[in-house]
Amino acid sequence: PLSRVIGLPLPRLRGISGQLARENAMRNPKRTAATASALMIGVGLVTFITIFAASTKASFGDTLDRAFTGDFIATSGTSGVGGVSPEFTEQVSALPEIGAVGGVRAGLAEIDGDSDQLLGVSPEAFGIYDVDPVAGSPDDLDTTSIAVMKDVADDKGLEIGDTVPVEFMATGREDMTVRLILERNPGVENEWL
Repeated sequence: PLSRVIGLPLPRLRGISGQLARENAMRNPKRTAATASALMIGVGLVTFITIFAASTKASFGDTLDRAFTGDFIATSGTSGVGGVSPEFTEQVSALPEIGAVGGVRAGLAEIDGDSDQLLGVSPEAFGIYDVDPVAGSPDDLDTTSIAVMKDVADDKGLEIGDTVPVEFMATGREDMTVRLILERNPGVENEWL
């Protein structure tokens, strides 16, 4: 009876399809309720995914705004796989309208026995990214040194001058010297630089 009353305007509003919908709901209300439930779950799931995606995008943008002080980022568009060549960085930095250019590259290495992502950062990048040194200086970094986040340094008992074994796929093992300890910046997810 409830389906008959609620569906009363359907034939007038939707014609024959409205009449069929009303008769179907009156004939089998359980099936109609199951279909409506599935539809509500689907709409709820789509809404959740949309909100999650918007939140993630806003969070990433906020993190980038806090960590990155430059005006532009040039990427290869491959979502972390590959990248632009170092020559591109040199060419851009030679342009007279550019104030500073810094290169950042990512790769995998075995660091102190654990597989981890390692960032390779040019000295100029420290002028573009907002980092908070706890000990040492970005100026102390070279090709044989490494920077580490403070929480990792505390966990592993590392201090400036300590060596960390790093196993690179291409070149093998190298003992890198800790020259910089950074406070964890919300824009830098890596533990090692």
